[in-house]
Amino acid sequence: MPKDLGLTARTYVKNLGKHVQRFVLRKESVRDALNGVSKDTKKVAHAFGKATETEHHKDAVQLVERGRRTYNNHDYERAEEVFRQAVMADHGYALAHTYLGHALYQQGRVKEAVASWRQAIAADPGSSAAIKAQKKIHHVERSAEKVVDSLAARLRKRR
Repeated sequence: MPKDLGLTARTYVKNLGKHVQRFVLRKESVRDALNGVSKDTKKVAHAFGKATETEHHKDAVQLVERGRRTYNNHDYERAEEVFRQAVMADHGYALAHTYLGHALYQQGRVKEAVASWRQAIAADPGSSAAIKAQKKIHHVERSAEKVVDSLAARLRKRR
């Protein structure tokens, strides 16, 4: 259990005891005691939620590292699987979405790649992962424009 989580739990038990004591000594009404306990319970739930998010993020970071090694070995299908696991572990981890987009792009699945890069931008707009994703989207759009221009030029020559 993380240090601050243990401290939060001890504080909760201590505050619970104080509310019971105040109620027994008639220094606090039932309503006030329950309100106090309710507030303390919300604080503990929030602390536990943060600990869980942190663990999920750590898992996602490890998965992204494994996925990067797989990607660098040119095993894009397996890298995609690992990056998808990272996204599932922490949906808000922009780097996982960015690398998933790269793996999809390498497999020729451009629309899915762009969607993944857009998710990276939405997850953490100012991050370096989001900036990389934006650059990739821009590159894909420019490439598509070049293809369209080239086709249009060929059609004009045929006339």
